[in-house]
Amino acid sequence: MDVFRGFTIMMMTIVNNTGSWASIYPPLDHAELNGCPLTDLVIPIFIFIMGTAIPFAMQTKTFSPVTFNKIIVRSL
Repeated sequence: MDVFRGFTIMMMTIVNNTGSWASIYPPLDHAELNGCPLTDLVIPIFIFIMGTAIPFAMQTKTFSPVTFNKIIVRSL
C-alpha cells in the first residue's frame, strides 16, 4: 500500500511539474476528452488508496469522540 501511494505521489509531482510547458512528454499531458491516459488517473488512484487505508488504520482504534475529532481535523 505504501509503495503504491509513494508511486502515486511521485506521479502527481511529475505530472504537475513537467518543466517546460512548451515541450511536454505526450503521456504526461492531460487528455482532451478523447481518451484517458495515466495522467488523468493519478488523483482518483490516490483517493482510492486513502479509502482503502482507512480500515487498516481503524483496526487499532476504538470509535470515540476523540477519534472522530482527529479524523475530522486530519481530513480538513
